Amino acid sequence: MSACSGHGMCYSTSPHLIGCDDQGYPVVLQELSSGDDVRAAEAAVIVCPERALSIEPAEG
Repeated sequence: MSACSGHGMCYSTSPHLIGCDDQGYPVVLQELSSGDDVRAAEAAVIVCPERALSIEPAEG
């Protein structure tokens, strides 16, 4: 079960990083490659009313 309820606030806040699938759930569009991307991702995490998003280091 997903914590996301599909409010869309994350992809409305950071549309260049987060899109949505056919059901309205977030889809990450790209890795964070700059300080601006990190700040935009942090903003998306903050606005999520369900606290369903987090930022984690890439595996690799």
